[in-house]
Amino acid sequence: MENGFLLINKEQGKTSFETLFPIKKYFNTNRVGHAGTLDKFASGILVGLVGKYTKLSSYFTSLDKEYVAEFRFGLETDTLDPNGRIVSKTDYIPNVEDIDLKLKDFVGEIYQSPPRFSSVHIDGSRAYKLALNGKFFEIKKRRVTVYNIQRLSYDFSSSLLSLKISCSKGTYIRSIARDLAYSLNSCAYVSNLKRTKVGMFRLKDSTLCENLSKASLISLESLKSFEKVYIDFNKINLVKNGAYFKIEININEFKILKSREEKILAVIQGVGLNKYKYVIIF
Repeated sequence: MENGFLLINKEQGKTSFETLFPIKKYFNTNRVGHAGTLDKFASGILVGLVGKYTKLSSYFTSLDKEYVAEFRFGLETDTLDPNGRIVSKTDYIPNVEDIDLKLKDFVGEIYQSPPRFSSVHIDGSRAYKLALNGKFFEIKKRRVTVYNIQRLSYDFSSSLLSLKISCSKGTYIRSIARDLAYSLNSCAYVSNLKRTKVGMFRLKDSTLCENLSKASLISLESLKSFEKVYIDFNKINLVKNGAYFKIEININEFKILKSREEKILAVIQGVGLNKYKYVIIF
């Protein structure tokens, strides 16, 4: 069975889950997943996981992201995207000077409420399901980090603001659009969203699902951030049986265990100081 990860260029109009169908068909397996969901209206880089690599989902999800987003002022939808129902309108469109001033407040460590239409868990249910059923609920604010926001363009006549945003995992661009507009006494939604980076991986290195090939599958060797630990020949079977050794590792750090012949044996993740768990055993 094939094992690896893929950089997929997700198209607009498909859910992240639907994007996996051609991958399942091509590699002839249902053991396919993705890390870091992209909304249906959004496009850009999506990490696909095949075989045993599905167990690395938490690693890829934890990576920083970069987006190019388009905010439309003057309207707000219930989903904060183009597929929603208009719930608010205003004739007040902010000027570029005020926007630039307020954008500074959204850089750094910020607290934001995820959109009501999101996959956040509320008492065991997804928020979007509660929202669809018209239920009242509150979403707690969460702390995220926005590293940089760059204004690419602003067309006052069409009230469209284009931004490049680099941020930590868990950041909702739709929430930034909503909160930025509120701070300017206006309203807005995200009219277009493209994810351009996940960690060190860039959109330009991704592939459309119709162009899949065996070469699309990437191995752990490319993850320069994973330190390698070499295991002596007489201990290889112990690794395969999930035995533990004295290995220096920090919490949430990932390391690759390899044989002296450069064969990947396992992936481990730190769960405490010099304590680890096996994520994958090959």
